[in-house]
Amino acid sequence: MVITVEKRANWTPDINGNLDLPESEQVSFSYDKPLAYKRSEWKKIVATRKKDGSLETYVDTDRARVIRDSNVKIVNLVMDEDGKSRQISTGEELLNARSAVCSFFVDALVAQILREDYRDELKNSESASGPSS
Repeated sequence: MVITVEKRANWTPDINGNLDLPESEQVSFSYDKPLAYKRSEWKKIVATRKKDGSLETYVDTDRARVIRDSNVKIVNLVMDEDGKSRQISTGEELLNARSAVCSFFVDALVAQILREDYRDELKNSESASGPSS
């Protein structure tokens, strides 16, 4: 089987009328698709003991590491802080912004990066014997 993949992916969020803007004005993100082993490296299982003695477990994702490891580039995201506008153009700048909207973008972008899209890759792939006719 030949699996067809692309190294980078693009994402244009459907938020607050962003998709209604001309394409040249839309906020968009590009990022490196994660290596297979990175997906599990970014997550850890956390267990806590509740007052009744039972265990509660959940998966914790290192959101900052996901953003940093993914080489995120951002187009058309400007933040106005104390009367000064500045372009947010990298994942690191997004992580260090003082904005609830930027925090939302971090959460949404991490979810997008971690999204399981193997079915799309398989649709664009072919068996080892070549494309089917």
